[in-house]
Amino acid sequence: MESKKSEQTWQEPAEEDPKTFEAIKAKLQKSKVKFTVTTHEAVRTCEEAAKLRGVSLDSGAKAMLLKDTGKKLTLENVPYYLAVLGASKRFSSKAFKKIINCKSIRFATEEEVFQVTGCLTGAVPPFGSVFGVPTWVDRSLSKEPTINFNCGLRTHSMAMSYDDYFKAEEPTLQVFTDEEVALGGLPEDGKSAEKPKNTRDAAKAARLAKRQNKVQAQVVENVKDPNDISAALFGERELNRSQGDPELRFSKSITDVQDVDEKMVGKEVTIRGRLHNSRGQGAKLAFIVIRQQYATVQCVVASDDKVISKGMVAYAAKVPNESIVEIKASVTQPKVPVQSCT
Repeated sequence: MESKKSEQTWQEPAEEDPKTFEAIKAKLQKSKVKFTVTTHEAVRTCEEAAKLRGVSLDSGAKAMLLKDTGKKLTLENVPYYLAVLGASKRFSSKAFKKIINCKSIRFATEEEVFQVTGCLTGAVPPFGSVFGVPTWVDRSLSKEPTINFNCGLRTHSMAMSYDDYFKAEEPTLQVFTDEEVALGGLPEDGKSAEKPKNTRDAAKAARLAKRQNKVQAQVVENVKDPNDISAALFGERELNRSQGDPELRFSKSITDVQDVDEKMVGKEVTIRGRLHNSRGQGAKLAFIVIRQQYATVQCVVASDDKVISKGMVAYAAKVPNESIVEIKASVTQPKVPVQSCT
């Protein structure tokens, strides 16, 4: 209760402090690694940053400050951890807690983020060493030759090779995103793999391997081109967990599907729900029905080769049924009512 109250009453400073930004530059210069700095309008989310940088969301290094909320700290005098992952991936708190052997963690509040890092939310860099916090990096980021990230200021971005980042920061490499956990092949933890003790264990292991292979096949089949003109507008997004993404939970407004009606025509809304069904119609058109509880609404993805690409249409048509989908679109009213939707 205390943290929620503090989060509601805390007011972020009117101006950002460049101290962390300068510390990162000094650290990289001392490590003798190459990096570039660009300036842009202030951004709070990875999606906004990727769009301004003109790069794929996958190359973004998202840094999340986590707080150990257990009765006893897992590591003495270490109340916070910095988790760094690919911006398009979903953080798995279950996997991370298992890795650090912690019973309870949560995202740091806006005030805690500022107190620990000197940064506002959305500007936290992937360098925990700069503010005395241990850094853990997910394997997803290691697959990107070049990574991009906000470097202590919402108006500044850095780009550098992943290898140089790893050399300068020396983080702990692990697997703590849903996508990487599903792919398996976890980093060695010092324990030898145990063979199934009986046929029941062997069957269980075989089923798990089958599921992992199926997930991997789906990822390969429905992969997007990072050079697609709409790359920043679609793809895997962060799951809406109970505590939410620290970059978005203070600013994003979600409209209930049941509230979408003729009064909203012309307005831009964001909805979230289960994908009830979808179908492609040629290379430039896809129809998607989103379900939230008992309410349904039809969404149309149409390619114009300028903002919405054919690749985005093809991707939308292949999303599996019952997937959790988030869509940002303008409300229109069809001439003929959609009888299959509420």
